[in-house]
Amino acid sequence: MTKQSPILRITVAEGAVMPIPNRYAERPLEYSLRYGHTPDVRFMAAEVVQSFDYLLSQDISTTEAIRRLRILRAKWCEAREAALVSPAERA
Repeated sequence: MTKQSPILRITVAEGAVMPIPNRYAERPLEYSLRYGHTPDVRFMAAEVVQSFDYLLSQDISTTEAIRRLRILRAKWCEAREAALVSPAERA
């Protein structure tokens, strides 16, 4: 099994990248926040919170926020599907 990052960074516009939690990582962000002791976890969490805050802010239109949320959700579903594939099917 390859080590996966606790967050997925998704390109949502030209130059705009937003992170989402990767619950299918060996140690998801939530687990790492609760039990982990790696310093970079706090930066990953801050990045996810900042991304969520930006979606809720008035810095972008509601239409753009919905468009980005749809992109994030589609990528999350792709990660879920990839995680459900057995190691034998990957080979």
